[in-house]
Amino acid sequence: MHGNTYRLFRKRAFYVAVAATLFLVAALNYISAGSERHLVPNEVHAGDEAAAAAEPVYISVSSTMGGLGNRMWEYASMYGLALTNNMTPAIERDSFLTDQFAQLTAVRLEASEISAFKQVYFDHCCKYYGSLCNLVRANTTVGSFLQSYKYFNAHADVVRRQFVFDRRTRAAAARLGDVVFVGTDDPLVDMCALSDCDHVIMTVGTFGWWAGFLSGGDVIYFAQPTWPGSMYDNELIVEDYYRPEWIGME
Repeated sequence: MHGNTYRLFRKRAFYVAVAATLFLVAALNYISAGSERHLVPNEVHAGDEAAAAAEPVYISVSSTMGGLGNRMWEYASMYGLALTNNMTPAIERDSFLTDQFAQLTAVRLEASEISAFKQVYFDHCCKYYGSLCNLVRANTTVGSFLQSYKYFNAHADVVRRQFVFDRRTRAAAARLGDVVFVGTDDPLVDMCALSDCDHVIMTVGTFGWWAGFLSGGDVIYFAQPTWPGSMYDNELIVEDYYRPEWIGME
């Protein structure tokens, strides 16, 4: 009787040990699985952060109603600021400049998209604002005019390559001859003709500025481009507007 009881006890003890072992294994598997479940969201989150970091942060420009020279200033300064701030340059899909220079490399966005950007504006048209070179990383529209070469001086060659004239425009400009006094009905042809000159004597204004810049030669400008005390005299900061290697004529 005692022998049977002992054997029964050992058998039950064996089953209890097996059950305990299985329970322990199951518990360990559950804990391990739980740990993996906790790791998965972190991995996904890390992936989301990487994806967010990879998404472009755009910078665009508030376009004025000015002519070709003004629009080129806006685009060039915006493009230079994009490179400086490690942002992606963007313009409206139906921008005036895209009709003039089809190969512009800025991303085309709808006007409704750009209108939602943060807006940063300054008062003076021809003054350099250094704070624009340290923008908060958010989709941003800057404006307006932005007429200082300092915004893109470090990327001058890149900016020049944005403004490439097409074959039709170059052919029309070539017919104007070697010494150019512009005045055709097509500002783009006039700009192209002046940009092909070895040297440029520029008039006061944005059109002449860009003709001189694109030519790459010597540029002569009026050292006193505005009337003293006038509105434009207060707007234009000479050292921010004219490149230092250009020659001011008294």
